[in-house]
Amino acid sequence: MVLPSLSNLSKAEWPSTPTQDWNVTGSETYQGSALNLKGSIYIYGHLTLTEVNVIIQSDEGKTNGIYVEDGGTLTVNGGLIQADNPQYPMKMVLRGTATIDGTTIQYLWGDNTNPKSGIMVLSDNVHITNCVIGYASGSAIYLYRSQATIENNKIHDAH
Repeated sequence: MVLPSLSNLSKAEWPSTPTQDWNVTGSETYQGSALNLKGSIYIYGHLTLTEVNVIIQSDEGKTNGIYVEDGGTLTVNGGLIQADNPQYPMKMVLRGTATIDGTTIQYLWGDNTNPKSGIMVLSDNVHITNCVIGYASGSAIYLYRSQATIENNKIHDAH
């Protein structure tokens, strides 16, 4: 599957170049588009994605991903979040608030000898529902001192 790099949105609306980290500090909302980013997304403010396809590129020297920091909020409805290359999976670390519903999330970073992998949930205010989560090395979802809501998800190919 080939997705356009920055479809339906002007470059001014996404990170200044697709090869750098994107720091979300305000409140931003995107719908029905695609982002192919060689870098990480750090969320300190509020980011809402509806039917957006996010492709994270990593390489041998750096594992990129999505990081919701303490005080940040991520809301995802539908769409796709994945690494562009299964050999270089992405990280997803949720320290803040996150609601992810009906989204496909795949090619997650991990180590099959360490449970701290997959979607790392480090906050109580996380809701992951109706998602398809797959191709994770190690755990698909890792909860640490968290009372997150994880329900009605399909998890496959996590090992």
